[in-house]
Amino acid sequence: MSSYVIGGPAMVTSGAPQQVHLGIMVEDVAAAAPRVLALGATPVGADGVYADPAGHPFCLIRRPEWAEPIPPD
Repeated sequence: MSSYVIGGPAMVTSGAPQQVHLGIMVEDVAAAAPRVLALGATPVGADGVYADPAGHPFCLIRRPEWAEPIPPD
């Protein structure tokens, strides 16, 4: 197994391609960014792309019009 860094925590890979792309749907990407950072995420690369504390990448994406509204906390 090897590890590599994408502008944040080291990510571990077995040489296999990434199997899942996680996109987290939010009403407002700009408002959600400080919340994921407070939970331990690290920004990596482009706007809205983060890594969790273990180094797994995820994206914050704005809820498309066709999707049901996201209930408030």
